[in-house]
Amino acid sequence: MRDIKWGDVKMMSKPKRVFKYFIWLLSTARNAVVVVIASGVSAGFVAHNIYPFSLTGNIKAGLPKFQPPAFTISTNETELTANEVFSNIGVGFGIVSLLGLVETIAIGKPFARKNGYDIDADQELLAIGASNILGSFVGAYPVTGSFSRTAVNSNSGVMTPAGGIWTAALVLLALSFLTPLFYYIPDAALAAVIIMAVLDMVDFSLLPKLWKIKKLDLLPWIVTFICCLLIGIEWGIIIGVGLSLLLLLYPWSRPTVEVKRGSDKINTYEIIDVGQGLLFPGIEHFSNKVHAKTLSAKQSKSAIVDMHCVANADYTSVESVEQLYADFAKKKKQLILCNLRPSVLQIFLKAKLKHFLYAESIEDAVCLLKDTDQSEDTTIQGTEDELETSSQRSDEDTSSVDDKKDLPEKSVDPDTETQPL
Repeated sequence: MRDIKWGDVKMMSKPKRVFKYFIWLLSTARNAVVVVIASGVSAGFVAHNIYPFSLTGNIKAGLPKFQPPAFTISTNETELTANEVFSNIGVGFGIVSLLGLVETIAIGKPFARKNGYDIDADQELLAIGASNILGSFVGAYPVTGSFSRTAVNSNSGVMTPAGGIWTAALVLLALSFLTPLFYYIPDAALAAVIIMAVLDMVDFSLLPKLWKIKKLDLLPWIVTFICCLLIGIEWGIIIGVGLSLLLLLYPWSRPTVEVKRGSDKINTYEIIDVGQGLLFPGIEHFSNKVHAKTLSAKQSKSAIVDMHCVANADYTSVESVEQLYADFAKKKKQLILCNLRPSVLQIFLKAKLKHFLYAESIEDAVCLLKDTDQSEDTTIQGTEDELETSSQRSDEDTSSVDDKKDLPEKSVDPDTETQPL
């Protein structure tokens, strides 16, 4: 109703202008109007000792004392020390902090998209921390975002953080003077306000878009929605975030590896294109693919790995690549990396890998592969020539000895033989 186009206000008559502002106020304060009307009806029933609704009940009036937070808990029967309190909370410290941040960001982003502004996660984290520190001095609950209260604020026309000042002021005034009236507020009225406010946040028009663009993106949406309804908002958000992380990490654990056959007059090789980064989750999958397509094939082949999509590398990937070089060297084949980014190249150079070969492009890698193979062929041929020459010389020496054996022995005449003086 508040979005009705009334035209130019200056051209309106006074009654129409008053009616316009009345409609705007009624639509903006509709949540308060519902609560007031429901409370009046409930009070009328209570006056006649009729209780058809579940009521809010008595609320303690007044403001809490401003004092340092207590680290001990005292009851009529027992007293818990600070160590016992901290040990009982345990991992709750981390879970509460994480939930507070996740809920705030998860709640803020839909409203940011709806109203056209950005969310600064660092600023939200600082605000939550400061609020929790100050809130501890009045015994407040851990501060975090709230789907219901944020939705009510948005539907009530709140546009800036200054709305929080008015909300805080009204809460303080209500706690000081209006708590007796809260007794008559029906729980159903509060639930209706929250449900109608949150309904605007459920964007069912997103489902056909997700189905058309990428069906797998529907899975986190549906799982989070169902878990929030059945288990609770906190656990629903955690499950949704965990599922989204699994879907995000899966491509890194199974990087796409495309293999294309290449050949020239000298040999045949494989060109391997890596689709994602070679980090710890996916390096084993990459190594297995390279082995299957080159070294484990019927005939071992050299490989050229195109790494233009690899943005980073870690210690595990360096170790695996080093093992690949060693495996290729055992098979007397070559592994050449090409199109490495400078940051990735520096990582491999610092590792000082044995047999490490790299090139700037696939064409350079092919030329390097040819040069390497030709040098190896030349070395092998030279070795064979030397062996052949040595064999020929050995055969010649053997034949000369045999010839000498075949010659007749010289006879010596005793009459002409020279006698020593």
